[in-house]
Amino acid sequence: AMSYLDGVIPLYIRQAMAVAFSVAAMSRLGCIHPPAGAASLLFVQGRTWSHIVPMLMANVLCIIAAALWNNLNDKRQYPTYYWGISKPKKVLDVSKH
Repeated sequence: AMSYLDGVIPLYIRQAMAVAFSVAAMSRLGCIHPPAGAASLLFVQGRTWSHIVPMLMANVLCIIAAALWNNLNDKRQYPTYYWGISKPKKVLDVSKH
């Protein structure tokens, strides 16, 4: 993590910087994901990279659960596009209602 900054920058400043930089990067990329800010906070607090495996597994399980749950209904589809499929299914447009 940021162990080389121990003693140079106080922990509370490093925590704020980690979350601020991760939120700024997500905003710039257009993919806001609040748990990613929490992950950066964990790493700056001295957690090791071995924590990435459980977080990735949890994210994969959440995506699988979301895909199963949303695809059980004919009016919903998640994700809206699969690579390798030429024509994605039509999705209910809720912006017009």
